[in-house]
Amino acid sequence: MSITESTKPIPMPDDESRPFFEGAKRHELMILRCRACDHPMWPASHAGSLPVNPRCHKCFAAELDWAVATGKATLYSFVVMHQPYPGFENDVPYNIALVELEEGVRCLTNVVGCDNSDLRIGMPLEVVFEDLSDEVSLPKFRSAT
Repeated sequence: MSITESTKPIPMPDDESRPFFEGAKRHELMILRCRACDHPMWPASHAGSLPVNPRCHKCFAAELDWAVATGKATLYSFVVMHQPYPGFENDVPYNIALVELEEGVRCLTNVVGCDNSDLRIGMPLEVVFEDLSDEVSLPKFRSAT
């Protein structure tokens, strides 16, 4: 996707989230992976940014690395928003989707490139990126069929 002039809030990467956003700018979907037990994690699973000493959700080891995900996913759940929140007035109705990555990680996002009426639980998806600015791109998903 190309750079858009967004009226929506644009995330501001910090030191902890910078690897995620640097990957997104390269159009790579980044997740965290534990070196001790290989457990994958979505980086935004904590409110705000990563805690000062992030730990594995499975074994509690503090040995996390950034890894590139395949970008393949399945639609796990979704809702269609009709409420025109500030910055999103021109988008209603829009979907908020919970997708499950091939790696087993779930994340909130949007499914783009299809009508909301075409969304089906279990549909195969693939990552695409929306370039919001020269510094920030966000992962979205589209139908993989």
